[in-house]
Amino acid sequence: MKCNNCGTVNEDSAKVCVKCLSPLNAENNVQSDANLNSGVDNQVKNLVNDELNQGSNTVSNNVVNEQIMDTNSQSNVNNKIDNSIIRRSIKKDAKSRKKGPVIVSYIILVLLTIAIYGVIFFFTVQNLMNQFNQTIIQTNQNFSLYYLAYIIIAIVEFFLIFVMARVSLEVSRGNKITVGKAFGYATDNIGNMLITFGLYILFIIALAIIGYVLLYKLAIPAIFGIIILIALLLYFAPVLVVYLFLAVDDINSTDLKEGRLNKCMELVKGHRTEYFALLLSFIGWIWLMVIVSNLIGTWLISYVRTFISLSIYTIPLMYLVMLLPMLLFSIWLVPYMQVSFANWYRYINKEAEYKSASDGITNQLLIALVILVYVIIFALQFIR
Repeated sequence: MKCNNCGTVNEDSAKVCVKCLSPLNAENNVQSDANLNSGVDNQVKNLVNDELNQGSNTVSNNVVNEQIMDTNSQSNVNNKIDNSIIRRSIKKDAKSRKKGPVIVSYIILVLLTIAIYGVIFFFTVQNLMNQFNQTIIQTNQNFSLYYLAYIIIAIVEFFLIFVMARVSLEVSRGNKITVGKAFGYATDNIGNMLITFGLYILFIIALAIIGYVLLYKLAIPAIFGIIILIALLLYFAPVLVVYLFLAVDDINSTDLKEGRLNKCMELVKGHRTEYFALLLSFIGWIWLMVIVSNLIGTWLISYVRTFISLSIYTIPLMYLVMLLPMLLFSIWLVPYMQVSFANWYRYINKEAEYKSASDGITNQLLIALVILVYVIIFALQFIR
């Protein structure tokens, strides 16, 4: 019999505890046994609960692991999404955007270009008519002025391209933007614009030098030189496009300016096929514009020539009349393309995702088909 007071175990016949002399009775013994059994039951329950908790945790962990696997699987599915869906979604979004500011900036660019080259043509004609009355020094001075004029014209036109890129990016983001506000931004960031313009000029000069060396200085077949030039152009063209959008973006930190070209290379990595597929996806519209404009322009020029005599001064007017349908068509097409490339820039910069359209021809197949069509066209030309 166990003492409830000190816990000493006594003989069953004992009336008091041998240690503390507390009275012992059967009721206390029953209570002691109950407590002992209760303690044992609690231990058993704790063991059972531990086993159940471990099992529950195992099941919970399995469920979590399955969810993680499902998430990873879904992520892999998203990563392996048909690239045609991305391309078509980019164009679908661009088509749905209100492109009024982009159209206005493009019209300004076109009108300014026509006006500038009209003036150049006029002074060129005047110079040719008077060149026999000039000395060699005067002629060289005139050519120097022409070179300087072309440089200034190139800077002005690139300024407008800079503005249009900024407007396209804001339209792509769904922000309200006016051409005047974009002009103000470009003016405030004129240094940024000149750096970008300088990069484009350096690329053109480098490409010209490499082409001259490959085609005229090295003893290699011309076809290999042309292939190398095309490869360089294909490699760097997407980089220059991304550089332009980075330059007009709201990122003006010094470290980005210093490492912008490296950032462009990182963004374009793995996305060159997307760029060229997106570009070539407009080839149908471009050919339609050229064919229809050529037909309408030919008719217009034949009509205009009935009441305007052909002279050295009316030749530019004739060309303008012939190109007028193409210019009108491009007012819709060029802003559409510009916003599409702004969307592509935002996509590779992980700023936006485009998955709303249905799938279609993959990027690789689209590029292959366009190349095949051009190869057939050139082959037919050589056969003739």
